[in-house]
Amino acid sequence: HRLDPGNESWWRWMPRRLEAEAIRDATLAVSGLLDRSIGGPSVPGEQAESSSRRSIYLRRQRQRMPEVLQLFDSPAAITACSRRRTSTVALQPLYLLNSPRMQILRKRFADRVKGVKGPDNAATAFQMALGREPDPEEKNRLSEFLEQNSLEALCQSLLNLNEFVYLQ
Repeated sequence: HRLDPGNESWWRWMPRRLEAEAIRDATLAVSGLLDRSIGGPSVPGEQAESSSRRSIYLRRQRQRMPEVLQLFDSPAAITACSRRRTSTVALQPLYLLNSPRMQILRKRFADRVKGVKGPDNAATAFQMALGREPDPEEKNRLSEFLEQNSLEALCQSLLNLNEFVYLQ
């Protein structure tokens, strides 16, 4: 790190936020709602917010894009896009925290965790969201959080972690 703090030699991976479509699909997948069927008609624009189909099947209209795609820098449908811009603005985590759609998804995520037989719902939720087991310190924090809050609140917190929306 001392020799190349700017990573000009590409010796380490720079964190990169997932694209809008991948964030949408990841939240649907963790909640157990992602429709993984292949092919078929696209989802009309007015049904996009409530649809569980993968984002690739959402019909893109120039003037009416789903809110999650707009917030997380999905390119406009009227121009070619060789490289996406990435912004970080307050509305992005607020959407993940407060949108009606995310409230439904976090509840479904919590229901999915409850359906798994096992002694530790917190560790199960962590593993489902992040794809890895929590380390001992994370396990303690998860248990403390769950003692004071609901499983649904824990699921919401996991969906808002940088580790969930960024490739590390």
